[in-house]
Amino acid sequence: CNCNNHTSSCVFDASLYDSTGSGGRCINCTHNTAGPHCSECAPGYYPQANVSVSSVNYCKSCDCNTAGTANASINCTAAVGQCSCKSNVQGPDCSMCVNGTYNLSSANPDGCQ
Repeated sequence: CNCNNHTSSCVFDASLYDSTGSGGRCINCTHNTAGPHCSECAPGYYPQANVSVSSVNYCKSCDCNTAGTANASINCTAAVGQCSCKSNVQGPDCSMCVNGTYNLSSANPDGCQ
């Protein structure tokens, strides 16, 4: 199995073998990784640029401010770690009100008034 050093356990998966030619499915991925080869980041994490997929530091926390994110999401874009902000909120973690607004609140559908 190719689990990128994020687990030592895998099982044979016939459907994975049929679709990819590699039937080893990793189980119990660690270091905030996921996927059949522990090569994806778990929800709430994104891959760091220039970090090897086999590194324990490959996946970094999105650290989204749930008060400022759409649907109180903890997820961010895989490319740069940008959280999905409400309309009046900005910043990579959705923690700042856009110019001309204030009072970030999870109760406000726009985030800031």
